[in-house]
Amino acid sequence: MSNAPRPPAICDAGPLIHPGEIGAARLLGQFQPLRVPPSVRAEAVSFHPPPDFAWEIAAVSASDRGAFTARLSTQLDPSESDCLALCAQHRNAIFLTDDLAARREAQRLGIAVHGSVGIIVRAFRVSLLTRTEADTAPIALRDCRSLFVSNVIIDMAREQLAAAPPP
Repeated sequence: MSNAPRPPAICDAGPLIHPGEIGAARLLGQFQPLRVPPSVRAEAVSFHPPPDFAWEIAAVSASDRGAFTARLSTQLDPSESDCLALCAQHRNAIFLTDDLAARREAQRLGIAVHGSVGIIVRAFRVSLLTRTEADTAPIALRDCRSLFVSNVIIDMAREQLAAAPPP
């Protein structure tokens, strides 16, 4: 990996599961620290991190969860609510989620958010992927069928990749 800064992130289950399904779990290494609430770890039972994978299981207290959930404009699953509560505690963290409602809520709250496809684009920008790997990874995500990736999202990723300077 390049010497690019590794921003902190709070990760929901989707970006743990889906990149792992296409053999790209290592791309989460571009975030440091990568924090995951226990509710997400329980949901992402199929995620088997690579041996050198570094992540933190970060607890969310019942009082923090309750106080934060009251600020939400929509009902979210407990794991997404826990992630957003952690984001409120770690304001410089990026929220990694593939859940559309959680993504919209994060944007409403001014929290930076990326999905699995955005993780791929960023991985190219920090030299974790070649152009060819970055071009094919969103299609692999779409084809694994556990994540809905529209052609619009794939086209947006291709535009962002085309606009990115070569690593």
